[in-house]
Amino acid sequence: RKFQIAYSILLHTPSTAKLVALSAHEINCLHAMSSKEPELTVTVVAPMDLPEGYKLAATQDNVNYTVEVPKGGVSKDQSFSGVATAVPSDVPMGEWRDGLCDCCAHGPCHPSLCCAFFCAQLLNAQVMTRMSLNWLGEPSAEKEVKRTLKIVAGIVAVYFIVMQILDLFLITYDEKGFANPGPWLTTREVIGFVFFIYTIMIIWRTRSAIRRKYDIRERHCGRCEDCCCSVCCCACTVAQMARHTADYNKRNAKLFTNDGLEAVGEDDAYVSMA
Repeated sequence: RKFQIAYSILLHTPSTAKLVALSAHEINCLHAMSSKEPELTVTVVAPMDLPEGYKLAATQDNVNYTVEVPKGGVSKDQSFSGVATAVPSDVPMGEWRDGLCDCCAHGPCHPSLCCAFFCAQLLNAQVMTRMSLNWLGEPSAEKEVKRTLKIVAGIVAVYFIVMQILDLFLITYDEKGFANPGPWLTTREVIGFVFFIYTIMIIWRTRSAIRRKYDIRERHCGRCEDCCCSVCCCACTVAQMARHTADYNKRNAKLFTNDGLEAVGEDDAYVSMA
């Protein structure tokens, strides 16, 4: 069965696509998909330019599903057909799973918490993978999303190696331990500033994508809540995003996987994915 789907897009982000104007019968078809998983072909109007292989996510009556963009990609407002795939998910809609300061909800030694405080960039990369975002925090095809963690980890590794080389071999210090002014000190400060901006950018974009996809309103700081959280407490912010996009009571956290979650078998009834 085919039917036309109209999308209402917030901030032109495809991951926030929501279905509107569906008939009761069509909504029942979507509910049936989530339990019996029949194939349902839909015609979709692309909300923006999308690369081939990108899985466009949509939600209707709390039923989540994806439609894969065909070969060659599509342009904004272009229609394309595809099979709607139901995505079982228990990610809360309309509000965060818990508070920003509930960092120890799963214990002080939980892998996601440790990663958030010791290297927030890596945990954020795992959350970006769950949200189908690339290393810049932008929606991307599955092939590129699979490399998100590796690219971010590479950036972090290069940053720390370069900073150590500058500190140990190139920057000189006076008797009181203060760095002497010079080109290498300036280089260090510029690199540190760029890395800081990159960190804030990906956390900001990830949090915004989560809020839009799960219809979570900003309740503080006007329209600057994502920015304020990313700047003032990036560790707590990333930890909250990780808890929201995965139920750690059902899936164990793993430090060195693309999405930060323990792998499950194909026949596993529960799939926790954003």
